[in-house]
Amino acid sequence: MTAPASQNSSAKPYLLARQQTVRQALAARGIDALLLTHPADLAYLSDFSGHDSIGVFSSDDFLLVTDFRYTEQAQIECPWLKTVMRDGKMADTLVTALTSLKSTKVGFESNFTMYGQVESLRKTLAEKKLAIELVGVDDLMVNIRKIKDDVEIGIIREAIRVAEEALLTIKPELKPGRTENYVAGLLQFEMRKRGASDSSFDPIIATGPASSLPHYRPGDIDIKRDTFLLIDYGALYRGYCSDI
Repeated sequence: MTAPASQNSSAKPYLLARQQTVRQALAARGIDALLLTHPADLAYLSDFSGHDSIGVFSSDDFLLVTDFRYTEQAQIECPWLKTVMRDGKMADTLVTALTSLKSTKVGFESNFTMYGQVESLRKTLAEKKLAIELVGVDDLMVNIRKIKDDVEIGIIREAIRVAEEALLTIKPELKPGRTENYVAGLLQFEMRKRGASDSSFDPIIATGPASSLPHYRPGDIDIKRDTFLLIDYGALYRGYCSDI
């Protein structure tokens, strides 16, 4: 079932610009529609930040296949987007969506779509005797997203500010007797206080000999005087990461 769009039926200008770029890329490949199975790709084109959902993006339409858990969230984040409520298997709902768009050649991101998803969709299409071709594309969305627009640059600057302020705040706690885990926890707390939804990755707080390990995991090890201390961290802010 497709839920009607709300009164705010227009996407923001920066989203429309991104959508136009992707549509041009699809047209160049002769593809009617693209399955957005990677949350970052879906968020890039819609501002929707939910999970367990798939976008169906075509040359002239945009559908969000989701379930009841994200109905209200979709209305808040992207009220202009048509939502298709999942009923039973995801493959069945996707086939219904693709049929409504009259798509015949549908792309999916090879590096982000699970094998099982594609096979289930292909099986459902065959059972319904629908002539819809599924085509794997490599890094189409990733390559487009490499070039950041002004909105993204602004968010990334905020992600940096959040991380830097967090470190400056906990600086007095960087002293002998504090453990690596304690410092890592403080950093995450201070970043969240400033609006981060998470860290970009698990903070690396490494003291002494452990500071030579680039992917070290903090432990209950005391920071000691007159020794090295490695701090490698970042803030995840509105879907974008900083790394310091």
